[in-house]
Amino acid sequence: KYFSKTRTIEGSVQASRTSGEMSLYEFLNDIEEGSEQLTNLNHEAFEDLLLTSLVTVPSDAKDDNIRVFRDQNKLISIDNDRAFASMIVFDEKNNCHNIEGKNVLFLMKDLMEKPFSVSTTKKILNLNPVAFMLDCIKALQDQERRYPDQKKRIQGEISHQEEQESYFPSKYIPGLFWTLLTRIETIQAEFKDCKFVTPHDLLHKL
Repeated sequence: KYFSKTRTIEGSVQASRTSGEMSLYEFLNDIEEGSEQLTNLNHEAFEDLLLTSLVTVPSDAKDDNIRVFRDQNKLISIDNDRAFASMIVFDEKNNCHNIEGKNVLFLMKDLMEKPFSVSTTKKILNLNPVAFMLDCIKALQDQERRYPDQKKRIQGEISHQEEQESYFPSKYIPGLFWTLLTRIETIQAEFKDCKFVTPHDLLHKL
């Protein structure tokens, strides 16, 4: 149960075990005040989160949804349920294009124009995209099998109908995993074709 202003409501709550000591918003404020520097952020952690963002395309990756661990200045993403967006969508009603994939990381010019590290480059080049996607699908299947049992332990026996209504994780639209695979292969091809690749290069490519 969780509490609203007027009543107690039963429902599911998404939570993470830890969310870092401060938001990226606070970290950027420290940069403006001169007590921090953007280059102090863990570059490899930035690269990992950036690559993940290019594949999953979150539409709500604002600076308060990215957290910073002060001990090593590593970044993690939270509240990232709004994902699998399109980078750009066409608005037929207003006859214009809009940006749907919104991510504050894309606005960090100094980091976006810095070539990927050797370790990240090796990680991408050694990746088997098909095997990686199969591992992801297997992990989702395993989670789906665990979830009903976990819910029964917590709440007691539930009906088949209730179990189906609380299915987790959410079902994905047809073709999504093919889209993710294509993005991963495009990223890997860029690393193979160019000696030095920057996040900006990949953003432009995708």
